This record gives sequence, C-alpha cells and structure tokens, in this order.
Amino acid sequence: LIGEVAKEIVLIALAKGKGLVIESLNFVKKNKGKQFNRMSHNFVYRSLLEAIERRAIRCGVAIKKVHPAYTSIIGKYKYATSYGLSFHQAAALVIARRGLGFRERIPKKIQRLISVLVSKLSSLLPALEAKGKREVLRLLSKLKNWRSIHSWSFWYAFNQALRKVGVKPWLLRDINLLVNKRILPAH
Repeated sequence: LIGEVAKEIVLIALAKGKGLVIESLNFVKKNKGKQFNRMSHNFVYRSLLEAIERRAIRCGVAIKKVHPAYTSIIGKYKYATSYGLSFHQAAALVIARRGLGFRERIPKKIQRLISVLVSKLSSLLPALEAKGKREVLRLLSKLKNWRSIHSWSFWYAFNQALRKVGVKPWLLRDINLLVNKRILPAH
C-alpha cells in the first residue's frame, strides 16, 4: 500500500512537471514529548516518506527536504483559520512554501493580537507560582520583542501564550473581534 501511494504521488508530480517537498526526518530531538516522538518515529509515516523519496529519485522527480519545525503551528494560525483548511492541510502548505524558499512573516491580524496577549498574560502574573511566572515572563519577552527574534521562536511563544490565556485556534477566525472587543477568556 505504501509503495502504491508513493507511486501515485510521484506520477502526479511527473505528469505536472513539478518537484516534491517533504519533511526531513533526519534530525535528533530529545525530550520533545510523546506526541513529537510518536510522529517522528512512526514507522508507517517514515516508510511513506522514504518510499516517496526512492520513487522520486528513480523517476527523476526533484525532491527537496525541509525542516518541519513549527509547520503545524504556523499552518494552524496563519492558514487554517484564514482559508478554511484543516490543520494538516495548512501544515502541508507551510512545508510546500518552505520548500519554495518562502519565509513565514507574521500576518497583520496576528500582529494586532500580540498586544492583547501581552496584556492578558501580564494580568496573570500576580496569581502565578514562581515556575509559572518565569514561563510567562519568557513568553512576554518573546512577544514584546517579536520583531527581533527568529520566527520559529515567535510562533512557539504565540502558541504557548494562546494556550495560557485559553484561546482556542478556531476563535482566531475572527481576530478582529478578539482584538477590538478584547474577547479573551477570563481567568
């Protein structure tokens, strides 16, 4: 089955005269959690990517591997909510864009949400224990200095900040409502 799927993918790329972009799983990440380890070491997933790569090389289809860091998070907040894509489709879009050499700028709608998040996170500080305070202060620093940090660092902080204040990704479909009316869950 994996071989058939790989064959189909490569034949489509060949017919369209296009190359393929896939995740590079040749990286080592320790202590990144169960979900990451499950995905990155998943035998079927790895087997599919390897089969696609072998078939593409055999058929002369260009293949490019990109680092998958934060593709799910970027896809979820930047593309899924704006274009009605599933989180998986949005992550695939980020992988394809990365393969084409695009960098993921922070959209204006998310830039407008940063000050709201900073305000909400700041209001949580007095009620937090020392460990939680340190974590929130790190997030605040990254959000306040988002222009000067690596975009992956920003996306990590943005995702964590939204989780801390209780905003669900689907609420970001109407960021204007979140920003203008400051509709964020109360803690």
